[in-house]
Amino acid sequence: MTCEECEIALGRAESRSEVAAHLLACHACSELAAEMRANAEALESMRGERFASLRVRVKRPLLPAFIAAAAAVVLAIFTGIHFREQTLPPVHYALAPMKFEISPVAPSPPRIAKKRVRPSAPLMVKMFTSDPNVVIYWQIDREQEGMER
Repeated sequence: MTCEECEIALGRAESRSEVAAHLLACHACSELAAEMRANAEALESMRGERFASLRVRVKRPLLPAFIAAAAAVVLAIFTGIHFREQTLPPVHYALAPMKFEISPVAPSPPRIAKKRVRPSAPLMVKMFTSDPNVVIYWQIDREQEGMER
């Protein structure tokens, strides 16, 4: 049996022959067992005792309450000064009719720029098929019917 297994067995209050044999062989574990027995006896002797209750009175300092009251007074003073109504002189608005003239202008038609297409080399279209060895090339002449611009 290892010391860890013995400590676990002592914590569970197991009394087996293996534990007793280990306690005879190991000095550290036997001291631990003696301490645990002494603690258990001390706690058992205190089972019926009643302890006196302690009453503690906490005094609250007056400084935080004083600071809070002073801050409230200062805040009330500043908000009262800041939000006072100010009487301003009345404002007179002078509205004069606006005079403007719109000259009739006919809209000009939009200009469409026409691009001239110069004949160039025929358009080449390359088509791939499912067979990688077969490729189709088309040459399209731009001056054919329907392609003129």
